[in-house]
Amino acid sequence: MISKVMQALFLILIVLTLLACSKTESGIVNLNEGKIGIIGHGGSGFQSETNPLPHNSFGSIVKAIEANQADGVELDIQISKDLKLILYHDRTLQSMTKCDGCISSKTAMGISACKYRNDYYTNVFTEEHVIELEVIMERFSKRQIKPILFFDIKIFNPCGTDSTDLSEAMAEAINKTILKYDALQWVMVQSVQPYFLDYLKQINGEILLLLEGGNAEEIIETAKIKGYKGVILSNGVISKKEVNQAHSNGLTVVIFDVKTRDGTIEAINKSPDYIQTDNLLLLQQSLK
Repeated sequence: MISKVMQALFLILIVLTLLACSKTESGIVNLNEGKIGIIGHGGSGFQSETNPLPHNSFGSIVKAIEANQADGVELDIQISKDLKLILYHDRTLQSMTKCDGCISSKTAMGISACKYRNDYYTNVFTEEHVIELEVIMERFSKRQIKPILFFDIKIFNPCGTDSTDLSEAMAEAINKTILKYDALQWVMVQSVQPYFLDYLKQINGEILLLLEGGNAEEIIETAKIKGYKGVILSNGVISKKEVNQAHSNGLTVVIFDVKTRDGTIEAINKSPDYIQTDNLLLLQQSLK
C-alpha cells in the first residue's frame, strides 16, 4: 500500500516538474502594451500533414484570421514580370505547384493559373491557386479592425532577372499598395536586405520597416542607426537580454521560427511584441 502511494506521489512530482518546465513567466513587458501579437506564419502556418493548406494560399490566410482569430499573418511576397505583387515563398514554382519557372519571369495572369500541388491532400474539397497580394488587401481592408500584415520581401533571381531592378520595382509596388489601401498602420515590411528597406524608406518614410537577420546584436544596431521600426529574428538567435536591448532603443521585436511547445514558451518568456508561429492554437493557448 505504501509503495503504491509513493509511486503515485512520484508520478505527481514528475508531472509538476514537466509543467514547471513548460510554463510561461508572468508579466510580459514590451512595446505592445504588454500584449504579444499572434501572427500566423504564411497564413495558418507552413504546410504539413496536420496543416494541409499551402502557406500563402487564400484558404490558409483566411483560416488564420477569420477562423483562428490570429492578430495577423506573415506573407511572402514576390514580384511578377508585369510588376504585380504575388504571394509565394519558394524560388521556383515547381517546388510547390503544378507550374514551373520563376515568379519574376511570368505575368500575374499566368501565375494565377498555377495550382498548388496536393502533397498533403490539401485540395480534397477545394483547389488553391497562387494569388496576388491584391486579393488579400481587398478582403481585409474593409474590416473595421484590421489584421496586422507582415510583408516578407522575397527578391529572387534564379531565372536571371536583375535583383537590383527587382528591388526597386518591388519597393515602388509595395508603397503603391500600402497607400491604395490606407495600410500604413496595419502593414509592416520585413526584409534581410537593408538596401531594399532604405530605398523604400526613401520613397515613403512612414512605412513601418523591419530588418531581419541572423545576428541579433548586429541587426539591432543596424536597425537603430537606420531608423527602422524594428527587428525580426529567429527564436534561436535572440535572447531575452537582446529583446530588452532592442526595446530600450525603441525597436519593435518580432520572433519567428516558433513551432514546438517548448519553443513557444521560450519565445513568450522573451517578451517580444509579436510572434510568427506555425502553430496558432498552441501559441494562443500558451498565452492564456
